[in-house]
Amino acid sequence: MPRKPKPRNTLSAGERAALYEAEQAEKRAKKQLSAEADSQEKAEHKAKAEKVKTELPKPQYATVKVDMSMPTDIVKPMHGMCNGPVSYGADISSLFREIGVPFVRFDGTDTPVSGYAVDISRIFKNPDADPRDLTNYDFSYTDKYVAAAHNAGAKVIFRLGESIDRFGLGKKTAYPDDLDVFVEVCANIVRHYNDYLADGYAYGIEYFEIWSANSHGEDTERDFEIYRRVSSALKLLDSGIKVGGMCFDVHSGTLREFLKFCRRTRSPLDFITVSSFDSAPGALAGGVRELLPLLYNLGFGNTEIIVGAWAYIDGDAVENHPLQRVLTSGEDRFAEMRKKLFDSQCSVKGAAYALAFLIAASRIKEIKMACFYDAQPSISPWCAISDRYGNREKTFHAFRAYGELYRAGREIYTVCDEAEGFAHSGIWAMGAVGQDAYYVLVSSFDGCGIVDVRLDSIPSDIYTADVYMLDGVKDMTLADSIPITGDKKRLILNISKYGAAMIRLY
Repeated sequence: MPRKPKPRNTLSAGERAALYEAEQAEKRAKKQLSAEADSQEKAEHKAKAEKVKTELPKPQYATVKVDMSMPTDIVKPMHGMCNGPVSYGADISSLFREIGVPFVRFDGTDTPVSGYAVDISRIFKNPDADPRDLTNYDFSYTDKYVAAAHNAGAKVIFRLGESIDRFGLGKKTAYPDDLDVFVEVCANIVRHYNDYLADGYAYGIEYFEIWSANSHGEDTERDFEIYRRVSSALKLLDSGIKVGGMCFDVHSGTLREFLKFCRRTRSPLDFITVSSFDSAPGALAGGVRELLPLLYNLGFGNTEIIVGAWAYIDGDAVENHPLQRVLTSGEDRFAEMRKKLFDSQCSVKGAAYALAFLIAASRIKEIKMACFYDAQPSISPWCAISDRYGNREKTFHAFRAYGELYRAGREIYTVCDEAEGFAHSGIWAMGAVGQDAYYVLVSSFDGCGIVDVRLDSIPSDIYTADVYMLDGVKDMTLADSIPITGDKKRLILNISKYGAAMIRLY
């Protein structure tokens, strides 16, 4: 009969140290196995996508059929941003208003001299201080960012946690020493922005994202426990707010474990945030399709899915090296890769990807909203909306076009002929109908150059199609105004391999 382990309180200091080391080794082994499983899962997903590309030859043209008689849904707020509209030395609030940015999610929000704003460690600097004493809080920097987003017309997704340590110094990977203090600090931050606490505001922030899987992942059990404690406390504080987390990669196995944990512990989960950094606009859909059965089986069928961070990662620019290595390595060869990576995000190629992603994400009914990473000029190299001086980049015009459809209202059923291999044509399309005009968006991301837009079902009182083009020269500017006549109405668009068009019908 096996001997029972001795109680911890009867062990010597040496025995306790040995036991601790064994437990830590077991946790590290579990983490390594989890990372290897995630890596294998991503590799299989990429292999499947490459196989589809190989087996389906790209067609010479695509046919887009627009059915104006079948509204399916409202256009969803996919054109949200991570951070912005202000950062050190720049303010692009006017660009946010042009786009009509609906949500701003704060994560990795830089300030030039004081570290990451909007982090718990920035607001409550001394973890040993009394959380009940409001003089121990410094909201000054964070207030400016939240107010700027609010004044630009955007709602806020407030992330209660820590940003990724981009410099590898370990500053942002420390867990709270006292979880009770951490929970109380989070509750007081909510009260500051929604209930006037500490000379605060009444912004009515609805979404509070707790912690961040991307920042930590060293001890998932501890990550999950932080989420459980904070989410439960915030729901007791205000049942009207929504709590969720933790910005997992959409293909991550840790996300599945998190959902099971929330079910097992009955933790509140109004939404989950996922991330998608990829080179294929439709990659997100595959990850969500894999996730949905688990959500429904665990009783989270009504849980909203929010794309908390996404961006275009040009595989040619990084030359198939791991992204994290490219971004953090000091080697000269990676410096050139980083420049190519960042330049591609701001180019017409990046703009075509952005619009294709917005269209692809809007088709997934379970996705509530999405936030592009990143929109803080002058500091973040990920900002593809403007340069460091606030001047518009190509990608800005893709978001502005989607924003125009969002303001228009309902989405309409838009599809390419399956015979032309829509999923492999590189053409993404959607439409919307407003009070005085109809709209069609078309993005060509590595797509065929000729697009046949069929408008058979448009109302008889539509006579004109204004075509706006986005390419290496045009910035979604008016390229042609075409009369619409006859019973069978159609437009033939010549779009560059990486480019986009917006059609306004009236």
